[in-house]
Amino acid sequence: MSTLNHTRCRKCGTCCRSNSPVLHIQDLQLIKKGILSGKQLMVLRKGEPAMDNIQGRLVLLKCELIKIRGKNPNLWHCLLHDQSTNLCTIHESRPAQCQALKCWDSEQIRTTYQDQTMSRSHLFSSGSAMEDIIRMHEETCPVDTFVKFTQQALKDDSHAIGELDTMIQRDENIRKAFQEKTGASQELTEYYLGRSFLSLKDWVIKFIRSS
Repeated sequence: MSTLNHTRCRKCGTCCRSNSPVLHIQDLQLIKKGILSGKQLMVLRKGEPAMDNIQGRLVLLKCELIKIRGKNPNLWHCLLHDQSTNLCTIHESRPAQCQALKCWDSEQIRTTYQDQTMSRSHLFSSGSAMEDIIRMHEETCPVDTFVKFTQQALKDDSHAIGELDTMIQRDENIRKAFQEKTGASQELTEYYLGRSFLSLKDWVIKFIRSS
């Protein structure tokens, strides 16, 4: 049911400034065709906090997601939104989530919001070197353990504080080694390995304090 006094897009850019879209399996063609590149994307790992636009609050992700980057690390204003024209720079090839979003009728976006979302398993073939690197990183830098130690550290648990420092340093070392070996930028590293614990820490704290 429409809750606004219009029934078509007014090109106001509000949705683009509010958040960037998560990619669905049907959006894989946008990457294969080069419409979207790794530098424009990032991984949100299972178990880390992210804003759920439907619920309007931070939640711990139940599955891994691939997302178009925001214009800066603390702002989810979609990277592909042109502020001078207020338009999407790939509007004719925009992701499925953007096509489903109608601000005057939320039913379609509610239905498709988490349906068949894309993960790294759709991007990197089984048995590939990249899959091995991702698996190693997931095993040595698990998000759920990081969240647990952060919760304990906020209660002044000295052991947890030490473990957090160790996990952050281990994550940073893996990223540095990956960048030195592959020449990947920070943006591409977040596409392959997700957000660093160093940048994720404030989001985890924000989630814990809001829960």
